Amino acid sequence: MQHDLLWMGFLFFSMFSYGHPEGTIKLAADKTILPAGGSVTLTCTVDNSDRFIIHWYRHDSESSQGQEMRNYKANKVINLSKGGLYSCRGGNEGKGGSVSYTNYSNMVTIEETLSFNATVTSDHKWPRIYGGETVTIRCEIQGGGQINWTYEWRKNKTHEKTASSGEYRISGAKQSDSGAYSCRGRRDRFSSTEWSDAFSLTVSDELVPVLSVSPSWLSPGASVTLSCEVEEPSARWRFFWYKAVPDPPNSSYSYELLPGSINGTKENSYNIHGQTNTTGYVCEAGRGEQAVKSKPKFVWSAEFHPGSSLKVNPDRVQHFSSDSVSFHCEGNSADWRLMRVSETGQPSFLNSSNWGTRKQSIISNWSDGGIFWCESGLGEFSNAVNITLQMFLVNLPAPLSSSSNVLLIVGPFSGILLIILLLFLSYYIRSKAPEESREVTYAQIEVKNVEKKRRPPKTEEGAVYSEVKRGAADLIPEYDDINQQNKAKKKRKGELSPPPSDVIYSVIKSVPIMDNSATRQDVG
Repeated sequence: MQHDLLWMGFLFFSMFSYGHPEGTIKLAADKTILPAGGSVTLTCTVDNSDRFIIHWYRHDSESSQGQEMRNYKANKVINLSKGGLYSCRGGNEGKGGSVSYTNYSNMVTIEETLSFNATVTSDHKWPRIYGGETVTIRCEIQGGGQINWTYEWRKNKTHEKTASSGEYRISGAKQSDSGAYSCRGRRDRFSSTEWSDAFSLTVSDELVPVLSVSPSWLSPGASVTLSCEVEEPSARWRFFWYKAVPDPPNSSYSYELLPGSINGTKENSYNIHGQTNTTGYVCEAGRGEQAVKSKPKFVWSAEFHPGSSLKVNPDRVQHFSSDSVSFHCEGNSADWRLMRVSETGQPSFLNSSNWGTRKQSIISNWSDGGIFWCESGLGEFSNAVNITLQMFLVNLPAPLSSSSNVLLIVGPFSGILLIILLLFLSYYIRSKAPEESREVTYAQIEVKNVEKKRRPPKTEEGAVYSEVKRGAADLIPEYDDINQQNKAKKKRKGELSPPPSDVIYSVIKSVPIMDNSATRQDVG
């Protein structure tokens, strides 16, 4: 038994050695990318190479046996001009023509570059893509129409996907889809075109068209102009025009196409004639397969209509922030909602719920005004009422009616501001007035009779002496020599005229007093 086992082991070893003679084999290539029209050099090395003949093989896959390339037999170095998966091994011919082989070498993949040129094109001609739009780019291979290509895509030099179609479609584009896209065509596993030049794709924020209406308040016989603005008006946009209709099931609006805009218009404006009611409008800008609607914009009417109307109580021109104001929706519908557009321009409902059967709403302690109207479940708009909280009394171009007049509030700060303005005005008037001397003395002059027993001082003829009484600010007396202008009766020399009994008041301008002596001043 032991003898049999030894014999079987010897036989197996002999068979293994005969099938795979000893020797280490290795395959190397000077490059793995074969340029168009070029070649690649493969070198096969085996230990004890003098004993072996080199055999070359081309494989379809790593697991396939490979087909021998007999044209290159016995060459240790060969030049190839075709891509593929290559290997080599050494063979040793024995007696009787039998050949023993070494193991296969490592496999080397050679990627062949085809001479066709790949190009990335886009189905759009505008420079900017907006978020939400659909983008399609294509890989076109010039002169390669007869080949069943497989297309490879990469973004920013990172493999993105492989597809049998030359289209790369991006639906609902986002900013993260921005990048440099390139493609190439693959004929088989080992041959492809070069990568195309990069195509730069930039996705901006989502497009939001802006609708404007003119006029915003209706007047009899006036037409309404709708204008839809986009950032790039020349980028082949088409514009669609809608009327907004209150839609209770959707808690928002449904939209009805206006006449003449089924296929869109090239112009970004649309005229409406004969409108009499409050109405909401929406525009839509589209190109390619993408279309984006604007936010609703309203045209207001102050006229009452029997189907839907809004009444405000108290019905007066001016409301104050502390007032409680009642809004009452009237009409044939069972469902109503009270709406308001604030200064930001966005509509909002003021009911406790979006839609309801209650027709009346009360607002107290005002914090913001706006334009108010009612919407019915039948898809109708009421008249509009403009209520604005302002610091000063101003008039807005709303139609003149008691319900549509502007609510004007004069706050407590207006009185403070008025006082400040008056103070500034007073200061300004005083600063512009001519300066007068502030040293003004008002004196009461009493004319007294001079007694004969008292010798009067020598004076000029007709002089009258008076005692000047001054205020406490200056206790130094001043005397005035007052010349009477009455010369009707001639006086004799040395005779004094009787003083008048009347009291004379005069304004005397003070002069600086140098000492305590009396000052004499002539009053003309």
